[in-house]
Amino acid sequence: MRVAYFERRPYLWAFSVLIVGLALSSGFGFWSPGLICHPGSILRLPLLSGWWNLPLIFSREFAAFTEGFFRPLGYALLSVARSFVGPDACGFWHVWLMGFHVVNALLVFSLMRTFSFRTGVALLSGLIFGLHPLASVVFGQVVYFPYLLGLTFLLASVRLYVAYERSGKRGFYGVSVFLFLLSMLTCKAGAGLPLFLLGYEGLYRRRGFRGALIRSLPFGMALVALAPFWLYWHPNPLLYKGMEFPEGAGWNSFFSVVGASGMYLKGLLWGGGVPLVLFEVVERIFSVWHWKFLMWGGIDLILVGAAIWAVRKGYWAGLGVLWVFCGMIPFASTAWNGVEAYVSWEVLYVPLVGVAWVLGGLAEGCWKVGRRRIRIGVLVAGCVLVGIYGWRQGVLNKASESEVSYWRHVYALAPNERASVALGKAYLEEGDEEEALEFLFSPYVKQLKVPCGAMSRYYSERGDLAAAAVHLNMSVGEDVGLQFQGYQRTRAIWCYKAGALDYAEAALGKITTANPLNAEAVILLSRVWMIKNYIRAARRSLSEALRIAPSDPELLRAVRWVEEHVCTDTFRVLRPPNPSMLRYALQRIRKGAVPGEIVRASVRHPKDPVLQMEAGICLIQEGKVDSALTKLDYVTQRLSSCGYAWVTRAWVVLKAGNYEKAEVYGKRALDLDPELSAAHTVLGMISAERDDPDQAIARYRQSIRINPDHVVAYNNLGNIMARQGELDEAIKLYRQAIKVKKQFPEAHNNLGIALARQGKNREAISHFIMALHIKSDYAEAYNNLGLALAQLGETGEALASFRKALGIDPHYGKAFNNLVTILMKDKRFGEAVSVLRKRLSENPDDLDVALALARLLAVSPDARSRNGREAVRLAEQVCRAREYRGPRALGVLAAAYAEAGQYDEAVRYALDALRLATESGMDELVKQTEAQLRLFRSHRPYRM
Repeated sequence: MRVAYFERRPYLWAFSVLIVGLALSSGFGFWSPGLICHPGSILRLPLLSGWWNLPLIFSREFAAFTEGFFRPLGYALLSVARSFVGPDACGFWHVWLMGFHVVNALLVFSLMRTFSFRTGVALLSGLIFGLHPLASVVFGQVVYFPYLLGLTFLLASVRLYVAYERSGKRGFYGVSVFLFLLSMLTCKAGAGLPLFLLGYEGLYRRRGFRGALIRSLPFGMALVALAPFWLYWHPNPLLYKGMEFPEGAGWNSFFSVVGASGMYLKGLLWGGGVPLVLFEVVERIFSVWHWKFLMWGGIDLILVGAAIWAVRKGYWAGLGVLWVFCGMIPFASTAWNGVEAYVSWEVLYVPLVGVAWVLGGLAEGCWKVGRRRIRIGVLVAGCVLVGIYGWRQGVLNKASESEVSYWRHVYALAPNERASVALGKAYLEEGDEEEALEFLFSPYVKQLKVPCGAMSRYYSERGDLAAAAVHLNMSVGEDVGLQFQGYQRTRAIWCYKAGALDYAEAALGKITTANPLNAEAVILLSRVWMIKNYIRAARRSLSEALRIAPSDPELLRAVRWVEEHVCTDTFRVLRPPNPSMLRYALQRIRKGAVPGEIVRASVRHPKDPVLQMEAGICLIQEGKVDSALTKLDYVTQRLSSCGYAWVTRAWVVLKAGNYEKAEVYGKRALDLDPELSAAHTVLGMISAERDDPDQAIARYRQSIRINPDHVVAYNNLGNIMARQGELDEAIKLYRQAIKVKKQFPEAHNNLGIALARQGKNREAISHFIMALHIKSDYAEAYNNLGLALAQLGETGEALASFRKALGIDPHYGKAFNNLVTILMKDKRFGEAVSVLRKRLSENPDDLDVALALARLLAVSPDARSRNGREAVRLAEQVCRAREYRGPRALGVLAAAYAEAGQYDEAVRYALDALRLATESGMDELVKQTEAQLRLFRSHRPYRM
């Protein structure tokens, strides 16, 4: 009697069992935010705030929020629901997502009943699908709602197709095709359905190829109709950056997907590995001959072959295997899908139906044997399997109650970069800085951009601008997807906190250009405009945002804040930012008080490896080698998988003069990341220091090949070309560096030097001036500017440039020598003597200055500038220090004695100078000394 009741109301029983099972597995945790209502949830996207935004959701630009693909239907339904329910209604959204999953489980149950006619077998399939731990990944995160809804339409389409096939009612067929079209507008996970129906009709129903093709053709036509939207309906390429894949990536990722079949099989059969980050742990396969591809490709072919045989024999369990493989077709390759995560659990939600199908078919096959023991065994095995699935789903549901617990669970399964960074960001949201640093910069982290962006925003909000600036510099660049939402957001927050409102406004302008409905950016921009007294603009910006999201609580709070602070009679005092810190944050120029502030920040945050790394760079530039090396040693211990950390250590060790260790660390960086252009650049610098230009050139060219925007490589390669006399090639490289980075003072300076060597002094001067505009304390550029001006005869400006160079760096020998040389060429000998005397008084042990002063005092054409006695004293001092072995110094001493009237001594030292110059092969000096000797023998002094 009970069995009859069960058979009369199968859907009620199935629904009740599913609800009880899911409630137990979730622990009734419907009111915890979990991964559904967290701060970054898509439920908070302004465009999803109400039904009035449906035209925008079906527009081309909305694809920027859906990985660049046109799949609006799921988001449209969410926006309709959001018209009535807020994003913080955790209970509703948990029930909403689980409700669609229950519907899918009931559709699986209904579909299996059409094949089995045994309600128990169909119920087993429904429970396997409903309580499988993999399902928790999908219904536990609202971002995967399109997979839920897409499968709902897909299963309903298949169910109606089977109903048509068995009843002959064409209405079912038409609705089936329409539902498939809706499924494709929601998610392309079911795009393999036409192929499945072809197999179903041709193999299972035995209708022949022609009949099977005719029945499945409308489904294929639906795909063709949507293909233009998938292929061309992409957002503005200036504001949205799609994935760029190297040549062969399509096949390589296909090899990897096939090689990951074992991991997929493990997850589908017993939930093993769910929900670890698959694309982080699955091996990347680049060859068709890789053993994993060959092994699993062979196993896959065997499974497909077995399924085809089973289907032809009338065993409907084989259809489940075909469903699994058809469900995987849309996700068989990275390049074909335009996504980085070429393997992930959510794509298995559709194939999971096939697993339930297969297990249901196997259960029925065993049941048909008819033996009591076998039937009891099937019943027990089914209950145990469902219990295991439910328990594993419950564990995952419990872990999903918060972001921290979820990512801790994922990290415990398989520590990797994605899980580590996500866990660190979750801790940061809770304000736990120590734990956040532990995971944001764990040994598994390879790239620093994302974790540094998070830390920069965290430090900025807490007013630690030095620490925030360090991380800001390490987060430069935008990720794939909607542009200007990452680095520009971080930059805007830092500039706002630092009081650099114009820079903050510029960054926020970029953000709102790409996404006018970025509520955070709109709110911050309105605050900037209020401080700048642009009240109307602030009101207008918030009004436009509220038109799209009228109930957004953050926008409403911002409006109230604006109205409270509107007072036209109030004068707002703006505090300008620290200029040196602003320059560092935006250009990474470490000048003034910045290095000291960075070192102090590293002391405040001793467990922040990025701060320690930057402090190490500052310390090596100050000559504190031991302290710098200690910090970099800690950095590479913490970030042992980060190639950039090893590159930085290599550069610091290079600056310390240890080329062997620098090369070891640079090669370690390449081992971790062969495509790290900075590593090739540093290795090129090592080769250049070892006087191996060919190897250096090869390294720099490799760096440029990997990263065509690597300006340091262009600049360094240009330097080598210039040293080899290939000025045209050097100029081309310098210009390319400037094209990539206009604010690159070193490239402007080097370009000016190369142009000056070609006699193009006017153009050279323009680049020296540009370098100084960018870097006002650039002593070398002032010196080079002075030389170019001197070549054009603009002596006064040239002297001013040399003096500015010396004002920046009083120990800059080249600028000092050029200053003295130009003064003497301009016949300002007295001024030259004064400059030399002042320099010598500051550096009494500088023999070169003493010799230059002695020479000028001895041979100056201006009698007022000559002083023979002083010249003799200085020249004797230099000669004694050099043990009378320097021919030039002896020549000056001879000239000094001649000026003092002691010609015998002059001749004696001139002969010594002549002998040493001859022995040294200094032909020009020999000629000069012979001429001076003739003068001294005739009792005449030498004049310049």
